[in-house]
Order: sequence, then C-alpha cells, then structure tokens
Amino acid sequence: MKATKTVTGACEHCGGPIEFDANSIGSSVPCPYCRRPTEFHLPKSPEEPGIPRTLVTWTIIGILILVFGLVASMFALKLMEKKLDEHQHQREGVTTPRTP
Repeated sequence: MKATKTVTGACEHCGGPIEFDANSIGSSVPCPYCRRPTEFHLPKSPEEPGIPRTLVTWTIIGILILVFGLVASMFALKLMEKKLDEHQHQREGVTTPRTP
C-alpha cells in the first residue's frame, strides 16, 4: 500500500489546524472546529527573514563609533599641529648664545 503524505493547513475561517492528505489539496470539507466548509490549500512557506534588526543596530553603532574616533583623531591632530607651531615660534624668538 502506498503511503500518502499528510499536510497540516489552517481553516480559512477560524484558523484551526487541519491535517489532510496531500491528494486532498483543492477539495472542500467542513472544519472540525467551526464546522464551516474550508478548502485545503498548501500551507504558505515561511518568508525568508530579512536582515535581523540587531545586526542593523550593531552595524550602525559600530559605524558611529568609527566616525567618532575619526573626528576625535582629526581634532587631536589639529591640536598637536597648533602646539607644534607655538613651540616652533617660541624657539625662533629665543636667541642662542654664540660660542667664540
């Protein structure tokens, strides 16, 4: 005897789970829960999930940290350049004693 595959679907009216033979797809029977006629359909395949929200969140946080680090580095570099210019101007203003 050939075994038929059973499929689990849902009632079109009450959403109750209904198990039926794959050969019965397209036929209509009364729902065992609400007794209303329902047609057997193949269950919808679950949609593939998109990018998980946590991955997007952590990516944005990582980018913000990198941008903040870049801005802080540029600020520190400009500050060091200013200090170096001040130091060089101080050295130019001081005369060194001559040796005979």
